[in-house]
Amino acid sequence: MALDYDDDYEAPAYRPRRALGHSGLGIVSLAIAVVVGLAEIVLLVIAGILESQTPGGVDENSPEAMILGLLLIGGMVMSLVGGVLAVVALVQGGRNKIFPILGLALNGMIIVGMIGIITIGLFAG
Repeated sequence: MALDYDDDYEAPAYRPRRALGHSGLGIVSLAIAVVVGLAEIVLLVIAGILESQTPGGVDENSPEAMILGLLLIGGMVMSLVGGVLAVVALVQGGRNKIFPILGLALNGMIIVGMIGIITIGLFAG
């Protein structure tokens, strides 16, 4: 964009700031948080349904319980990856920070919430 100024001193005093772009890593972090959060809720509902419909409760050594447990822990690992991506996006300079902040908050809530649910399950059972 060429400006028609006679010399360097006629440049305008106000130069509009360039809008900050969104961080791609922050967007990915938020997407991971939303997908994993919904998946964890669905897995907990499935676990509750299995527990209520099985006489005497689900056997801890059954393949269904093991698969559900692995999927829940896998979701926590994915949330940890999303949290790391959010931290990396927050450290990037010259980027908008809203998506990394939301991604970090949601991924953190998923990890803390799942640890809480697992702890309650261990003490209750």
